[in-house]
Order: sequence, then structure tokens, then C-alpha cells
Amino acid sequence: AWCWGENDGGQAGGTAPLVLTETEVVGLPAATVTEIAPGYLTTCALVDGDAWCWGDVSVIGNATEPAGCVDLASARACPPTRVVRGPAPFVRVVTSAHAGAACALDDTRRLWCWGSGVSAEPVVFGDFSAAAEVTDIALGEWNFCAIVDGDVWCAGWNLHGELGNGRAEDVRTNILGPVLWP
Repeated sequence: AWCWGENDGGQAGGTAPLVLTETEVVGLPAATVTEIAPGYLTTCALVDGDAWCWGDVSVIGNATEPAGCVDLASARACPPTRVVRGPAPFVRVVTSAHAGAACALDDTRRLWCWGSGVSAEPVVFGDFSAAAEVTDIALGEWNFCAIVDGDVWCAGWNLHGELGNGRAEDVRTNILGPVLWP
């Protein structure tokens, strides 16, 4: 994986505050990166069914801080770290552009999320049946949504009704709720 740009949380790899040219991220396994998800102070990549994250320690998906973490301007930054996961491999990973969180979908249709406001290690946020078709996942500032069988399901903070469930109350369980359509 190659990254560049602002690096105040280690999200571009290394410790320089600004990475002006594409720079290889050191510490990923020698395998094909099939997806990369840059986010706020953190970047995650999908490598052979595992999610690997680097940058802000609160979003690396592992409760144990790995060796090599350093203090940068905006976060305690860590090198690429394998995200703790269940027995099924991940098939998709996303990060939040506005908050320190990440989610991954495994091949049994479970949606795992971790980071700020969630958990240091991934927790299941949606356990859909094998027959369900999860076609996309997205993260807001403090909420998570997935498209399941053509319907939108969300969880997280909901102070301003951003979950679309007709209420202004947070859904802080690990169960996604359906968005209400007119």
C-alpha cells in the first residue's frame, strides 16, 4: 500500500507530519492489498481476509497497543496492525472520514465495527442471515449504516435524527435498525 498527504495521526504511515509523495506503508504483510480505506487519523487495508489498520491507536482494532507506536500532533500513531476478528475472513473494510472508527464486513454477512465511541476491538453490529445481500456499508461521524437486501439499516448517535428512524435517540446497541421511508 502506498499513501501520502496529511499524517498528523500516522494515517499516511511513518512519523512525518506531511507526506508529499507516495510512500510505501511499512509493516503490512507481503500479500496483495485488495482494498484500502483512508479515514480520519487512520487508514485500513484489506489483505487476504484480514483488516490491517495504522495511525490513531484508538482505531487499530486491537485492545493491546503494538510495539512501535509514537506520539504525533493529533494522535498516538501505530504501525500497521492486524485487526482482531472472528473466525470468518473480512471481505470489505471502511473508515470514517470525520471520526475515529472503522467497520468491516465478513464473509458470513456480519458487520464488525471498532474505534472511537464503539470498542477498542471489533464488535458485531449486524448479524445478517447468509441469504441476506449486504451490498454496501458506510460510516458517518458517529454512526454506521449498511444496505441489506436493498434496505438501509443504521445504528449509532442520532441526536439530530440522522439514523432516519423517526426518533432523536441514539441506537447504542450492536443491532442495526431499519431506516423508515415515506
